[in-house]
Amino acid sequence: MPLGPGARLDGYELIEPLGAGGMGEVWLATEVRLGRRVAVKLLPANLTHDQSRVARFEQEARAASALSHPNVCTILALGETAEGQRYIAMEYVEGGTLRTRLASAPLRLRDSLDIAIQIASSLAAAHAAGIVHRDLKPENVIVRPDGFVKVLDFGLAKLVAPTEALGAQATQTAYRTDPGTAVGTLAYMSPEQARGQAVDARTDIWSLGCVLYEMVAGRSPFAARSSSDTLAAILEHDVAPLARFDPHAPAELQRIVGKALRKDPGERYQVVADMLLDLKALREALSGLSTVGTPAAGMLSHKPWRRPATVAAAGLVVVLGLGAAGFWWGNRGPQRTESSPSAPAVHRQLTRLTFGPGLQTDPTFSPDGRMFAYASDRGGNFDIWVQPIGEGDPVQVTRSAAPETQPAWSPDGRTIAFRSERDGGGLFTVPALGGIERRIASFGTHPAWTGDSREVLFLSGVAPGDGTWPLRLHRVSLDGSPPREMLGEFLAGGGWYWIAPHQDGRISAWGSHRTFGDGFYTVAPDGTHVSSRFVKEIPFPVVEGFSARRRFRWHPDGASLLVQTEVSNVYNLWKVGVDPDDLSWISAERLTTGAGADVLGTFSHDATKLAFGTHDESSRLWLYEHDGARPLGVGQPVTEEGTDAAFGSFSRDGRYIAYILMRVGSSRLETWIRPLDGGPGELIATDTDGPAWAPDGRALAYTYARVSGSRIIDARVVIRQLGGGERPVSGLLEKAPFFFPKYWTRGGYLLGLYQGDRSQLALWPTTRSDASEPARVIASHPQGSLWQPLYAPNERWLSFLLQRDDVSEGIEMYVAPADGGSPDRWRRIAADHRWPDKPRWASDGKTFYFISRRPAGYFNLWAVRFDPDRGVPVGEPFALTSFDSPGLHISPYIERAEMDVSARHVLLTMKSVTGSIWMLWVMDYNLSVAVWVGIIALAGLAAQTGTVMIIYL
Repeated sequence: MPLGPGARLDGYELIEPLGAGGMGEVWLATEVRLGRRVAVKLLPANLTHDQSRVARFEQEARAASALSHPNVCTILALGETAEGQRYIAMEYVEGGTLRTRLASAPLRLRDSLDIAIQIASSLAAAHAAGIVHRDLKPENVIVRPDGFVKVLDFGLAKLVAPTEALGAQATQTAYRTDPGTAVGTLAYMSPEQARGQAVDARTDIWSLGCVLYEMVAGRSPFAARSSSDTLAAILEHDVAPLARFDPHAPAELQRIVGKALRKDPGERYQVVADMLLDLKALREALSGLSTVGTPAAGMLSHKPWRRPATVAAAGLVVVLGLGAAGFWWGNRGPQRTESSPSAPAVHRQLTRLTFGPGLQTDPTFSPDGRMFAYASDRGGNFDIWVQPIGEGDPVQVTRSAAPETQPAWSPDGRTIAFRSERDGGGLFTVPALGGIERRIASFGTHPAWTGDSREVLFLSGVAPGDGTWPLRLHRVSLDGSPPREMLGEFLAGGGWYWIAPHQDGRISAWGSHRTFGDGFYTVAPDGTHVSSRFVKEIPFPVVEGFSARRRFRWHPDGASLLVQTEVSNVYNLWKVGVDPDDLSWISAERLTTGAGADVLGTFSHDATKLAFGTHDESSRLWLYEHDGARPLGVGQPVTEEGTDAAFGSFSRDGRYIAYILMRVGSSRLETWIRPLDGGPGELIATDTDGPAWAPDGRALAYTYARVSGSRIIDARVVIRQLGGGERPVSGLLEKAPFFFPKYWTRGGYLLGLYQGDRSQLALWPTTRSDASEPARVIASHPQGSLWQPLYAPNERWLSFLLQRDDVSEGIEMYVAPADGGSPDRWRRIAADHRWPDKPRWASDGKTFYFISRRPAGYFNLWAVRFDPDRGVPVGEPFALTSFDSPGLHISPYIERAEMDVSARHVLLTMKSVTGSIWMLWVMDYNLSVAVWVGIIALAGLAAQTGTVMIIYL
């Protein structure tokens, strides 16, 4: 009997048909138990007895369900009706297919790149899991109204060993066609697929190239009148250049598409991750055109000039004009303006220096500017590499099994200092092109050489993952003597963004001094200081908020700074001019304009070049299974890519998680809940802190706060019923102290932070709607603030952190009786861990978890056995993870990251980073006479030979 509206398939009720295809019809349905919309795909009843169709249908469910990626449509269930008709229940996605989108109107280039990047990201996840799609086409791509992409229909997917998915042969399939049989959609088939040969991940790269071509050109690359003509075009013909259909298509896009559509699989991109990186780089370069306005090393445009002599003459005029401008610039006197972000952009050449998947970061120039060193995981582990600028292959300098990052090239050119995680972590040196490595300090990060190459300055108290900590400065000689602390008294008790040396031997520090307050300080070795003031015209915040990634480096001339800072949640690099007398900041010019994070910049010694990293960062919640004893295994992300996720927590029954999402460019905080069974998440509130789960898992408590600038102007404590509305449990909290709930007791109170000048632990009643203060304060400390409160499952014990006013002493972790009480009743846990955080309890109360940076470097998850009757730890803490790489690690942004534990899972806020190194030519217009004479001579030669000379400044 045909199924229709109202029919039930197990727990799903059909509503209306959405579409049909060769592999079945799709219905909009309701999951009755949860009341959510889903899509149900039915294998046609007449195909129920066709074993090959049934196998292919079930293959789709198995393939897609093996993936956990935001751009892959989530499979919820695979079922069978009483009559034997198979169905798949899947995530319902609002929007239309890419085919519908293409039919309605031409796509903008930016939209085409965004869609292609999301498709490539989904394929990268599939290939990593050993899955090849084999039927990628516009009909199998859903585009939501907000531009988010979902790839579906893995009906032809092929399961292979993950290592083979990236190679030339695929040997294992769950559903295999007969030899010589072509499967897929003809117009998007690769040549090997059309011939019925074995396929691998490179056939998906071909299909993605076809889809990208069609989005830009408005037509399929192999469009023909008949199937045989299409097949012939795929096997024999080259595609027409994109510029024939879109004259403004960048040359780099043509290169990317052309490489994806090479008929020989060995000449294509070998892994889709490489294509993804090139697409992202192109999108970033295009994003910078509106302000930088310069082709990226010829990447974005290539238009041949027809009249060389005329052009050469025009070039000569331009050169002479620039010479006059340079003379004027160099003699115009000191300037104190150009601090507006809308100031005219200077045109500069941008060049990509590193390629390939993973992360290349931490660039440092050789003294002659001809080479640069950096850290890369291209070999599967982070090592130090050296590479010429221009032609030449990179050379691997270090080969330890432990990650090695943060290289610094000595001024004499002989040595590179770097950070290594081996043997507990520390600083090492190695000859510049490789050789014997030597430890110079058993701790520390971010080395920087003194001008004579005899000593190395370095920091402590900052995680390699860029966390915010009370920094300290040290110096160590290469003669084997132990490190010595510098400026200990000046830096103590302060909160510092960054510390770096000035060319004249003084030290500069940006942050907050315990006495002098916020500022930029340049300090002599004896501790005397010069305080730099900030002027209002600087176009980025210099003291508001506290960002872990605000950094600076002095320009080689000592008269300006390279500053890494944030504007609208995007990090770029700025050149900040300073007053020569008091070093106050007087101007700012943005040097990079990428939409991603431009970080870790460094000037060449002659100040003509700037190298920096472009980091594509993701802060997502990851779910790990655990048994409380063995190290955690491989985890899976549970929040969407492209957002920052934080404050994750389990409901008491372990069925749901709640978390907060922060989107790039937005200041809004979104509170979400998501079932762990794979269902879609639900946005329940915005601009909240928390939340805290009710004991029965049916409600959440949080503080809603309205913020103006950096000030909270009003706040309320609110309870939200799942599936229902909100009710306040406080009046309007217009002034500090505020209350932030962290735990909901079985007795109906909220345990949380009562936060004013210091943070105390308090209980708030849930039975009132107008409370203006807590029922009672249960714990406080006269010399510090208390954080991260949590009751043990039996609610007899209370765990929390103590941060003393002198934060340089670290964080202390305690367990106290449930009523808090005085500090003499508190028992310190893991006293030998200087920076423990996020104390959590196992569901039976017999294990106590926390994260810690012991011995140094990256955060890891630790546990210690606990006696819930006596309230004492049993034995010593032991580590459950061993993250030590910037590629994937527990988020160092500890103020918003969270960790939680349920009976079977651990939830961690993980940060992953990929990225490349780029170089920007930043040569000033104030060029020497000799340089201008050379340029004019070259221009004359160009005029004689008919050569076009393009000068980037």
